[in-house]
Amino acid sequence: LLAHPADLPPKEMFQAEEDLGHPHQAQSLAINALQVNPFDRELRRMYVDSLAHTASYVGIHGSWQSFNGLQLYGPEFNARIHASPFWGIQIQTENLWQSADSSAQLITTPRIQNRTDLGFFWQSRRWQGDVSSGEYRGLRNNWTARLALNWQMTNSTNISTRLAYHSQTFQSPALAVAGMANRVEIQLTQTENAWTGNAALGWDQYLGQDGIQLGIDSYGELGAFWRSHLGPWEFHVGPFADYHALQRRAEPEGVVAQVLSTNSRNMDIILPGSYADYGLRLQWGAVVQGLHPGLTPNLQLSVYDNSRFGFQYQLNAGVGTSVLGSDRLSLDFSQGQGGNGLALNQRIVALNYRFYF
Repeated sequence: LLAHPADLPPKEMFQAEEDLGHPHQAQSLAINALQVNPFDRELRRMYVDSLAHTASYVGIHGSWQSFNGLQLYGPEFNARIHASPFWGIQIQTENLWQSADSSAQLITTPRIQNRTDLGFFWQSRRWQGDVSSGEYRGLRNNWTARLALNWQMTNSTNISTRLAYHSQTFQSPALAVAGMANRVEIQLTQTENAWTGNAALGWDQYLGQDGIQLGIDSYGELGAFWRSHLGPWEFHVGPFADYHALQRRAEPEGVVAQVLSTNSRNMDIILPGSYADYGLRLQWGAVVQGLHPGLTPNLQLSVYDNSRFGFQYQLNAGVGTSVLGSDRLSLDFSQGQGGNGLALNQRIVALNYRFYF
């Protein structure tokens, strides 16, 4: 086909070059075709999606979050630099200042926590992955590591897995300031026409920053959504369910116990017992902000029943736009009980700027 392209539509030429692992050639073809027909929206979308996978960027992210009297706020710097279309390096450093009032039930809160990670990523037509390691400084200093792999088995089947060592956790205020987690998860995603289903299995080990184990969560998740267009944006709606078999130690120990007030030193303040969720999730807007020009909104709402705490919800809303052309400025807001394990109302406001080159 590529040897005799005269009668081949531009979108098929573009996809053929992408499938052969030639993203730069595909992008050049798209530019030439869009000069002839600038109203081909589908080809423009394919071009922008391809560019987002091969462009480098630097960004700064500022956030403020509050739950149950604990507040965490500060900046994050991140960069992803391509050495070629297929691999590159990534850097992330975050500083979070912390403060708490009496409702957080904490007596010791470190003024600041810092996390710095350095790693590399790679990508091909069927495989994507990244690996990084670094240091986490809080009440104790610990090494961190992360590995993520994604395999596009077929055009409709995807398998992904992630492993994390000493990652951040916001299951409770005590774990947010004095804890960490080791994580393993594998997920299968299957798409058939307008429907997408996913199944996941995972294992989380919750620790204090001194390495004392506090609990283990073995879980499974199932979900599906139907995809359509509502206005110029995608609309998703579908059910989900999960079950968490969470085993806890009898009493808190180590640095996690030390940050809690004397009358609050019990495991119910740190981790819940086993629980299940089932509910409905809706999403409207630009699922991936990326490099798309213009104003792009995103709205997500999950409503569900929790077997321990009853009705809960999670709302995420945001809007993004380009400022200089090859950049992205976005403002995001989240509120609900979906970000922690104790059904505590959690609120997050974040401002993000990313420059692509």
